[in-house]
Amino acid sequence: MIRLAFYGKGGIGKSTTAANLAVCWAERGLTVLQVGCDPKADSTFYIRGGKEIPTVMEKVRSREPFTLDDVVFVKNTDNGGRIICAEAGGPHPGRGCAGRGIMKALEVLREKGILTEYEPDIVLYDILGDVVCGGFAMPMREGYADSVFVVTSGENMSIYAAANIGLAVEEYRERGYAELGGLILNERNVKREKQKVRELAQDLGTEIRGTIMRSELVQEAEERRQTVAEAFPESEIAGQYRKLADSIAERYSVRYPVKRENGEGSKTQSSCESQGIREQDSRIPVGSASFPAPFKAGLEFNPPVHETWNIVHIGMLMPESHQIYICSDNCMRGVVMTAAEMNALDRFSCVVLEEADMHAGNLEEITLEGVSDVLRKIRRTKGEEGMPRAVIVFPVCLHHFVGCDLRYVYGELEKRFPDITFLRGWMDPIMQKTGPTPDQKLRKAMMDILERPSVKTGGTALLGDIYPLDPESELMKLIKASDRKKGTVSLPLQIQDCPALSDYGSLASRDILITRSYLASGSVRQTARRLGAEGLYLPAAMGYEEIGGLIRKAAKALGVTCEEAGI
Repeated sequence: MIRLAFYGKGGIGKSTTAANLAVCWAERGLTVLQVGCDPKADSTFYIRGGKEIPTVMEKVRSREPFTLDDVVFVKNTDNGGRIICAEAGGPHPGRGCAGRGIMKALEVLREKGILTEYEPDIVLYDILGDVVCGGFAMPMREGYADSVFVVTSGENMSIYAAANIGLAVEEYRERGYAELGGLILNERNVKREKQKVRELAQDLGTEIRGTIMRSELVQEAEERRQTVAEAFPESEIAGQYRKLADSIAERYSVRYPVKRENGEGSKTQSSCESQGIREQDSRIPVGSASFPAPFKAGLEFNPPVHETWNIVHIGMLMPESHQIYICSDNCMRGVVMTAAEMNALDRFSCVVLEEADMHAGNLEEITLEGVSDVLRKIRRTKGEEGMPRAVIVFPVCLHHFVGCDLRYVYGELEKRFPDITFLRGWMDPIMQKTGPTPDQKLRKAMMDILERPSVKTGGTALLGDIYPLDPESELMKLIKASDRKKGTVSLPLQIQDCPALSDYGSLASRDILITRSYLASGSVRQTARRLGAEGLYLPAAMGYEEIGGLIRKAAKALGVTCEEAGI
């Protein structure tokens, strides 16, 4: 599978180009997914023959459950190819943030498994206008697109926009994201057009991947609510689109299905074998993980730092750690008060953001340099021995809104401070309604740093619990009985028993990982699978029968009987 993003000046012909390429590839027998990233929701209009489909953001705003079938349109071709159409949509005109809407829509499509469901050979992202903010740049990042194609003409403003987009792609490429696949010249018949675009390609270190002539047939096809490749398949411009499609396919080693003698298509091998293209990571990123929610989402507001037990308390459990919050001063009150009541202000720092920081578009640099400055000051005042072994960085809503590239930030921090383990925290109330909450994300981040050991010591560990286990509890008796029977030592048992980060790391060598917290149950199961251990969730219980059932469940997992534990 190859994933391509199309950028360019507004009105330059990105949607026309993407739609005709999709048709050409489908005619070759491929499955193509085209995602329109524009509030106008018109990227796939002519592929759909004018048929309306709900946008992803319309469904999100409705707050009603929906499936992929509700937001996609599937167009099949005679030779086995098909085009999967989806439109991100956006806010109502004059309201909201279109960039944030695109980010949200792409996240929703990924969470609902659109790539797994339809298994496209080629994915096209058709992006609104120029790169104006992190939201519109998102298809370049996070594994959405492998290559970016810029559609341009020889007009000065089109050249200017293409140059800016090329610079943005280069910046992201240096961070390990999408590359610049080339320019597509959509002719407007201006003076020195080809020469100007060739010079731009040289400046950007790329090439003109294809040239599309200016033709009135495009408008005639649109009057029929079709692409020109469908309405006038024998025309010169349709041939140019097919030539461009073949050029891109050859560039990424896309193999078209082999035709049998009876005319039926047969994919004798993977239709897309891309050179140098990363395979989908088999691990589940936190943003794509789904945990069951106990209540239906509504109007309630549950800030992550204004509860009796919150993310500050949880993070302070991590031994030899320091917390750094990057947020505006009005958001700082809750975390400061919590750190103060814990007498832990020496393990707490903040980087204050101002409104101008959002407008400047350099939130990554502010976050990176702010955290680095805090750590350098700790080194100057406390020396190397006083440096934290773990640092939990807490970005906020603002990072989420503007599409801050946190993967880049954490990668740079790890290069600058290789002896420090950086944990990815979140202080973002808007995340309460989609996927894991900031509380759940933090508990998982604390488990993610546990590394699978080469040798297992056996025994039991408790993960994700905010309170230590009662020494006189039935569970403690079962754990001790299991250790006696197996000859193992479950010490330290839990994070509260760990004075050093290395002690906490030793919990990864245990055979059984237990949590009593609902908020940590999903993370413990994932961590247990990753570490080759058994994960066990023992929820709070009220009735005698339920409590007895949980005790027997724990005894069975630990390999002992209640009698052996003295229960």
